[in-house]
Formats: sequence, C-alpha cells, structure tokens
Amino acid sequence: MSQEDGEVHNTEGETEVSSHKVEEGAEPAQAAPSAEGTHEEEFEEGNGEGSDEDGSGSDDEYDDEEEYEDGEEDDEGQELSNKLDELRGMMSSFYPFGTQNQYSSVDLVLSKEEFELEDLLELDDFLPDLRRGKNNLLDYLVQTDVLEQLISYISTEPKQDEDETEMEKTKRFAHLAYEAIQTDVLKENMIADHHLMDKFFDFLDITTEMDPLRCAYFSRIVELLFERYPKELITYLRKKNCIVAKFVWHINNQYIVESLFRLIDSQISHQWLHDEDLIPLLMFKMAECEDAETQEKTANTFVEILDLFVPFPYSILTTQMFHSEIVAEQWDQFTLSKPTNYEKILNGLNVAIGILNLSYEGNMSDETPVFMMTVINRLEFFLELLKNPRDPARTFNMTYGSLTPPFGFLRVKILEFICALLNTRYQSVVDALWKTDIFTTLLDILFFYKWNNTLHYCVDQIIATIMTLDNGDMIISVLIEKCKLLDRFVDAFKNETDRTAGFMGHLVHLSNELIKAATYHQRLSTILDEHAGWKDLVNGKLKEINYLNNTPIGGGGSSGMGMNDDSQSPQSFMYQGHEAEETSSDDDNTLYPPIESGFESARPDDTSSDVPQAGSDTPVHSEGTASTDASGSEAVSGEVPQSGDVTADQPDQSASA
Repeated sequence: MSQEDGEVHNTEGETEVSSHKVEEGAEPAQAAPSAEGTHEEEFEEGNGEGSDEDGSGSDDEYDDEEEYEDGEEDDEGQELSNKLDELRGMMSSFYPFGTQNQYSSVDLVLSKEEFELEDLLELDDFLPDLRRGKNNLLDYLVQTDVLEQLISYISTEPKQDEDETEMEKTKRFAHLAYEAIQTDVLKENMIADHHLMDKFFDFLDITTEMDPLRCAYFSRIVELLFERYPKELITYLRKKNCIVAKFVWHINNQYIVESLFRLIDSQISHQWLHDEDLIPLLMFKMAECEDAETQEKTANTFVEILDLFVPFPYSILTTQMFHSEIVAEQWDQFTLSKPTNYEKILNGLNVAIGILNLSYEGNMSDETPVFMMTVINRLEFFLELLKNPRDPARTFNMTYGSLTPPFGFLRVKILEFICALLNTRYQSVVDALWKTDIFTTLLDILFFYKWNNTLHYCVDQIIATIMTLDNGDMIISVLIEKCKLLDRFVDAFKNETDRTAGFMGHLVHLSNELIKAATYHQRLSTILDEHAGWKDLVNGKLKEINYLNNTPIGGGGSSGMGMNDDSQSPQSFMYQGHEAEETSSDDDNTLYPPIESGFESARPDDTSSDVPQAGSDTPVHSEGTASTDASGSEAVSGEVPQSGDVTADQPDQSASA
C-alpha cells in the first residue's frame, strides 16, 4: 500500500511542476471535478511530509527553475527585439510601408517658415522620403509653383558657361525632379494643369544639341503620362499647335523618337496624328536631309514607324499612305530626283517596301491606290537599274575566281521592292509586270550570279508568286515562249550540279511550281508533256530529287511518308555521272506529280554512301560577307573574298544571304 502511495505522490509532484509551467504561458483549462480528484487531495494532505522526503515535490526547487526559465526568455526576447530594431533601421531607407512618419532631415527643413526647393533637393533624405511617400513632403511638392520648378529642371537646358560643380548639381536636380514627377500624385496634378504641360513640352522647342540625359527623362515621363492618362494626354496634345512637327524635327534623337513610337503604338492617337499630317511630315523631313548619313538614318526611322502600323491594318494612317496624293508625290520626287542619286533611290525603296508591306487583302479597296499607281509607273526606271549595274567594269575577286561586276546592294533592294509589290496581289501590278521584260532579266541574273543566295531567293519568290496569280496564258506566252524557261531549266540540270552552282535548289522549287500550275491549265500541261527534254527531266532527276527530299533520314518511308514496301529504294535513284539510273516503272511516261519540298537537290556523283545526300540552296543569312577596299567602303558578295582582295562602291555592292 505504501509503495502505491509513493507512486501516487510522485505523480502529484510532477503535476505541480507542469502547472507552474502552464502559468508562465497561458491559463490552463479547468478540469472537471471528480471523485478521484477529491481522494487525491485528501491523500496529499495526509502525506505531505513524505513527499519532501522523496525530493520530487520541493517548492523551492520549482521556484528556482521558474526564475531561471524566466531569465532565459527575457534574454531571448531582448535579443530578438534588438535584431528587429536593427533590421527595421536597415530597411527604413527603402521599405515603403509603415515608415512614412519617421522623422528625418526633410521634416526639419519643412518645419521652417522659409526655405527653398533646392534646400530639400540637397538633402540625402529627400529621395528615400520621396520613395516612402512621406505625406508632408508630397503635400509640398504638389504645389503649382514647386511642381513648375521641378519641370523646369528637366525642360530647361543648362547654361553653357556653368562650371563643373554647377553642372553636376544641375544634373542631380534634374534626376531628383524626374523621380518626383514619377509619383502618382504629381502626375495627376501635372496632367490636370495645362500651364504645367506647356512648360513641360517646351522642351521640344530646343533647336540646338540636346542633353541626352534630359531627353531620356522627357521621353520616360511622356510614356508614363500616356500609360496612365491616354485620353487626357491626347486631348491636351490636340490643342497644342505643331506638336507633331516638333517631334518629327527631332526624329534623329533616339529618346525623343521613342516617345513618338509610344504615341503611335496605340490606335487612340491615330486620328490626331492623321490630322497633324504625320506621314507627309516624315516624307518632308527625309527629303530635306542634306548629308547621306542623316538621310539614311531618317529613312530607317521612318521604316521603323511604318512597322508600328502592322497591328493596325484599318488605321486611318495606313489608308493615308496608300491613297494620299501628297505622300505619293513626295516619294516620287525624293526617289527619282535629278540628278540621279543612288543613295536617295536606296532610301526611297526602303520606305516604299515598308509601305507596301502594310497592304494585304482586307484593308485595300478594289481600286488601285494612288501610291501603287505611282510605283507601277516607275517600274521601267527600276528595271533599267536592274539591267545596268552602276560600274560594269568593276571586278570583285571571289574564292572561285573573279566576278565582273558584283551584283550590288541597290539591285538587291530593287528585287526586294518587286517582291513586296507583287505580294500586294493587285491585278494591276501583275499585268504591269507581264508587260515588261523583267522575267528575262531575272533569269539572266539568276544563271549569271551562281552563288548569290539573296538574289536566288528573290528571283524564286517573284517567279513562284507570279505563277500562282496567273491563269496560265501569260506563263505560256512570257515564261515558256519568250523567256525559254523550259530549255534553260533543262540545260541547267544537265550542265550544273549543286556543287557548281548555288541555285539548283531554287530550280527544283520553281519546276515543282510550274508542274503545279499545269494541273489547273490544260494547254500548259500539254505543252509540258510535248517538251521531250522537260519530260525527261521530270521523270528523271526531278523525280529523284523529290523522292530524296521527302524521304526521312535513315529510311523508314513506310512509317513517315506513306511509302509502301514496294516503293523504290534510295539506291535506285543514285546518279551515275549526270545521268540517272533508269529503274522506274511504266508509269514514268507521265509527269510525276512531285511532293512539295524544300529548296534541296540531290548531289550527283556521290556514290560513297548507301543513301545519297541532298544539297541545299536555302538562304541562311540575311546579309552577305563583307570586305573592305583601300578607301574603307564595304562590298558584299555571294562568296567570301580572297585575302587581300579589295573593292569599292557604296550602294552598288554585291550581296548574298
């Protein structure tokens, strides 16, 4: 019995220790009274002395433990508090919440009866307090006279006679003013006050060289205002005289033109820009540039602006470009000015390509636009430039030999211009091209410049597109009868390989396009069937090339290309010299309908592999390899020039992809 009592008493002692610990934290829940609890209390009263003998229920011992634990918790709490204070101090300079009312040197200045804005701007605490959004500081900055002074730090150019210290001080004030105007409350007050807006946009009145730093601040603030208050800003700009002309005047300033880009890249401003004659002003600005470098830079910026209209095909500005007689006349006078200026022609073609790329089915009327008619009437002029290089006697040394003359950048740009013109899909454009001898010229330069990939690609695109836009009659009369396209293609496949000429892949593509066009025109199909050389080509080399181009690498034709087990293997299409192995079936007497493929051709004479490889003439790069002459000018050709070779001539340079 006593042993059991001792165990019960020890348990009681442990219960007391637990109760002390609970009192330090939270108030313990009261236990429901029970008979066992009453019995334990009576037992504890009768056996209290025995508990001290066991040493497990000493009150003094429990008090010491409690004081020790309280001391530990106080030390830990104090240490945690110190760390929090330290962290709060470190974050007070940039943490935006809960520190608006923290006292700083800015409050000391604001508490004075008389002080200037510069007194605040010179304080180190100004920018941190501004970013924290301190109320008394913002209340001071939104005052009209103070906000006007902040704007003047940005819109006013510094004096030229300032010493270095004053210049650094002025730049710092301009930066702080820019930071201040970025706040929402200052922007709201600024957009609501037209006097302040006038003060800000007076920055565009500067005609001398502008400070790039202030230009960047101006551009960024315009973008912020337009993002937050687009309607309010456009409403104000409508009332501002000649504001668009001022933007165009600074078109060669990268920061100012960025703000103009932002205004253009939203349809909400297009009506206003149309009313202010943005496109005619850009044409005029490009025409008045005297030096070639500034003119080229202006033309490139004009093209970038035109690219911004691509997402807005129904914009009133897009319509103005095509239907405005002023725009068409300005372009014509600039590009074809007398005496002939090749740099102006090149820049004018760049702008024309940018305008033509905005045309597609859906945003144009049935009637041919004014700009398109102006361009069509000048086709003969550009065709003469394509036929006759600027310097016919000029020689460009290539890795495979000399090239006389190189093709040149200007003639490449003319080809790109014709591609863009043809892609508009206007029937008047197609009819005008058929009436010229441009296709004879295209085939001549295609076979002459064997390694100019850019040239090959453009010629391929022009001829392939014209085939899809014609019903077959003009293909017969012009391409086949006048240009002798079938004979020239057959001769090329006999005499050239993809190792001796880079255009073979494009010939494969054009041959397949011609066969496809014949499926829609019976007379054209008959002419192709009756041409013996063409029929041999289609049933021989062309069929082999199409098979190779459409066979998965490593075989597996039955799973990937729908080939059955009875299909001819790649080995049956191996070239033997320039003649193909005749392993075809009786069906080869008819035209083989090729599967459309890329610009690749099989390599003849390559019998070292079980599966012949296909060469490629697909353009890889958009720009050619450049070499420089003694004068420092660049020349680009379809091949890498030999070491030490030099060349000259600026716009008329050979180009390759």
